[in-house]
Amino acid sequence: MILSDRIKNFPIMMFAIVMGLSGLTIVYQKAALWLGFPSFIATLSVVIVTAIFAIIATLYGLKCLFFFEEVKHEFAHPIRINFFAAFSISLLLLSIVYHDIQIEVAQDLWYAGALIQTFLTFYTISFWITKNMEITHSNPAWFIPIVGNVIVPIGGFGFVDLHILIYFFSVGIFFWIILLPIIVNRIIFHHQLAQKFLPTLFILIAPPAVGVISYLKITEEFDLFASFLYSIALFFSFLLLFMIKNFLKLQFFISWWAFTFPLAAMTIASLAVFHTTHIPFYGIIASFLLVATTLVIAFVGYKTLYYVLKKERYVLQNNFLQYASLFLIFSFLIACDGSQHSFSHKNDPDFYMLLYTPLTLQNRTAFCEAAVIQRLFEQADFILDASERAGSYLKAV
Repeated sequence: MILSDRIKNFPIMMFAIVMGLSGLTIVYQKAALWLGFPSFIATLSVVIVTAIFAIIATLYGLKCLFFFEEVKHEFAHPIRINFFAAFSISLLLLSIVYHDIQIEVAQDLWYAGALIQTFLTFYTISFWITKNMEITHSNPAWFIPIVGNVIVPIGGFGFVDLHILIYFFSVGIFFWIILLPIIVNRIIFHHQLAQKFLPTLFILIAPPAVGVISYLKITEEFDLFASFLYSIALFFSFLLLFMIKNFLKLQFFISWWAFTFPLAAMTIASLAVFHTTHIPFYGIIASFLLVATTLVIAFVGYKTLYYVLKKERYVLQNNFLQYASLFLIFSFLIACDGSQHSFSHKNDPDFYMLLYTPLTLQNRTAFCEAAVIQRLFEQADFILDASERAGSYLKAV
């Protein structure tokens, strides 16, 4: 029951975890290649991100299989629909991760990711056009379906026709230019973003940062346009650093993973620009961002694991309390003088008040009040029936 509820409520935005970890893996792959970092860090990261992607994809696959209506509801949601592209982006990023490890695997991941990304781009934009969207529905997460198009050329370079890669790059950059003033207008002139969506402001960094990487892949030149894209990404990075006090006081949400991929993308862009130009300024920025990205992802990963384990402990404690209550009720009914008489009052609130039972668990006192006990009765008819039969048997004996 608990597992099925977890799967039913498993959010599509969990793939943002894969995006962040994939970005960090690529950072250390490039750092090992260009800066002489130990390669075992990148190798370990590959194993971790692959395992986490497999777990998240399996859980969401189970949700699609057993709770398809919930998936349809997410797909029709004006905000959550944007996070479906996190799945295709995860595939594309993994194709980049495996490009120098196993090219066949990289190609399979790229073709799957590019195909899904193409569908999601058309579907999301048509959704925006045909639905009655409100300005408050817009937020930086709208960039996610668009950023995926800019990532496509990075993973496909070397085994896909250049004109196809230019197509994806052009679509991504065009819609980034279109959406940016809409998002800025919404942020400045309308209601502030909800606390849990504030981390998505970091997504503003991603389109120009990924655009730089993609452009360098296609042209192999750091020209005026590449410098323009990098400067915009750098501006948003400095802006959000200036606003850091607004993020330090945030309560933890799964949306904290929105911090991670944009930072990783900016780090990769800085490494790529430094590798291309050999200008020390970019090397300093790349080194600073590498440390910052690692620390942020480590901290967000720790907080995620902490709250997952904390919730598991709470669920186990809560279940133990319920089962303990059922056991006491079960014992009470068997011991009752005249079990049939007791069961004849199952719908009488006064009967349940007799079972107002204090339980002590881990130095905390919890009271099974009448309403709770009645709900437990309703959820455990099989125990009540067994108790009734056992009571009748004892009475006959």
